[in-house]
Amino acid sequence: MQPYIRPMDILGQNCTDDGLPDGDADASGNFATPTRFFVLPDTTETFEIYKFGLIFTTTTAFEAGNYGDGTILANGIKVTLEGDSVSDTTLLHDFLGGETVKTNASWEAILNVGTIIERVSSPAALQGDILFTADLGAPVRISGALNQRFVVTLEDDFTSRVVDQRFYVSGQKVV
Repeated sequence: MQPYIRPMDILGQNCTDDGLPDGDADASGNFATPTRFFVLPDTTETFEIYKFGLIFTTTTAFEAGNYGDGTILANGIKVTLEGDSVSDTTLLHDFLGGETVKTNASWEAILNVGTIIERVSSPAALQGDILFTADLGAPVRISGALNQRFVVTLEDDFTSRVVDQRFYVSGQKVV
């Protein structure tokens, strides 16, 4: 018999500005200072994250060497695990090894880009994800009791590059 996940334990959540499922997930603003979009389990929960993904849309076509349909990012995007019982910003793991995502093509360092929809004068979209259970052999586990977070940090102006940008995770809540 295969193990199963109870329906109430299925995790499917956007990374938001406050870490809560109903927080603001729109990461297409102007982030002049580092702004974190993250997932944070409740203090009584532990999440096993199987997949992390991104989807963004633009108003026109985009190129691999720029970000969205704009130019290269100045600071870039970080993807990390943060937090411990002492500080919620303690770096536990940097998925990009100290680098940042500054172009559309640089998402390939962490994601399997699965969909690119482009028309010269029309909206375009990019979608990609990483399946941790396939790429790492196991899910990524974060504990609310230890104040651990799955974090995407932005510090650039995305308003003229993307119309909508969202980061998400899926997996299970461990009981």
